[in-house]
Amino acid sequence: MKCTLCSKKNKTMNNIGKYIREQPIVVTGVAIAFFIGVWITNASNKKDIDLYLNSIQLELEENINAIEEVIKYWQPLTKYANY
Repeated sequence: MKCTLCSKKNKTMNNIGKYIREQPIVVTGVAIAFFIGVWITNASNKKDIDLYLNSIQLELEENINAIEEVIKYWQPLTKYANY
């Protein structure tokens, strides 16, 4: 007659060994997925920052042009301001 307790113990030990062998694979897969997610987020953030900086640069150039136009208009009139 076979020992059912021994059979259950061997089955449990095999399952534990199976989980121990599979755990590094699962952890590695999760880590890879996490790093890919971070990499994609960083790339997206960089694109957003580049868009914001280009927008700010364009607005500053427009403001400089507007200020230069105002200076050109008012500069001749400042000659007579002291009289």
